[in-house]
Amino acid sequence: MIWLAYWALAALQVVDIITTRIAISLGASEINPIMAPIVGRLWLFILVKLGMVAYLGLLLLLSPEREVWLTYGVYALTIIYLVIAVTNTGQLLLPVEGT
Repeated sequence: MIWLAYWALAALQVVDIITTRIAISLGASEINPIMAPIVGRLWLFILVKLGMVAYLGLLLLLSPEREVWLTYGVYALTIIYLVIAVTNTGQLLLPVEGT
């Protein structure tokens, strides 16, 4: 089950990258102050997002007894990024004022 959540988290990172880039191209701005300086540099943005997922996967592989905090952390991150992906997608689907 943990690996399903992990791969879902990886897929949600890709969704977040795509929806954020589309929103930025339409005039939106990144509200996360940590990611805001990175979003404009596509390859750095991808590296940071997918690097986090790769690091988490490495932790899972190297933790044979899988600490409970790691398991809950993966589940929590997956839920958080699911909310972000749904919110981003919903924002892109809203009609633009004045059109």
